[in-house]
Amino acid sequence: MTTEQGVLFPRGADGRRSTAGTGQGVWADAIRGVDAALADRIEGARDWRKDYVEAVVAHTAAATRTDGGAVQVARAGLVSLGRRLRFVQDDESSSVAEAVAAGGSIPASQTVRGEGERERELVLPYRGDQLRGDALRRQVDAWVARGAVEPSCGVALHRVLDEPGWLDLSDRAFALLGAGAEMGPLGALSRWGAHVVAVDVPRPQVWERIMRTARSGAGSLTVPDGQPGLAPVVRGPRKLGLVRVQRQNVKAVSAEALDDGAPDALSGPGDHGQLRHE
Repeated sequence: MTTEQGVLFPRGADGRRSTAGTGQGVWADAIRGVDAALADRIEGARDWRKDYVEAVVAHTAAATRTDGGAVQVARAGLVSLGRRLRFVQDDESSSVAEAVAAGGSIPASQTVRGEGERERELVLPYRGDQLRGDALRRQVDAWVARGAVEPSCGVALHRVLDEPGWLDLSDRAFALLGAGAEMGPLGALSRWGAHVVAVDVPRPQVWERIMRTARSGAGSLTVPDGQPGLAPVVRGPRKLGLVRVQRQNVKAVSAEALDDGAPDALSGPGDHGQLRHE
């Protein structure tokens, strides 16, 4: 019996599971319906770890040339992920899309509530200081003046400073893949009161950081019930699920759309990767 269980990256020609190779393929698949030449260029890149920088810039530009282009690219990318990633249980292996379509029981989850106060103004850490208000405005202007950020970034930051109510995310929910990433948005989303559905690798130190961040924030966090990151895919009947947020109740649902389109959570323009509220 294999010791690898759950959702895994596929093996390459050398027999190793490559995150970079899988990512390169997904980037190419995502953009193919919008810019086939760019997809071929990405697919043919010899050193993706170096070549991805220019490719991602071109990818972003191509996705925004037409109305609906970004949503089309996101949907194609999700379909590619469902087809490429593997789901392994015992000695059986299939694509994630096939595992989802197989049906079965719904994975259990638990919700952790934040114990902190929601941040009501934009605060950015910078060189050991916490910038806010006029100090932050001056720093944003300085960044724009020396080209450290795009002018549109400066405009956006000023707009948030002018409209602090936008930081109230208590009625919003986000699904984060790699929720424990050091530079990920979990901390900010938790401080702003959002509901986060977390997915990450089954490593105790990663989940300790995720849980600690959630408890210190002002939002809520839904995580797998049992051994974090592992239990839903190795216990009970063979089943994978996606998550739908309906008001403040989080439920796992099947995702047949992985086979023929975007999951329900990304079904409408303007959702921008958030789970949809109904």
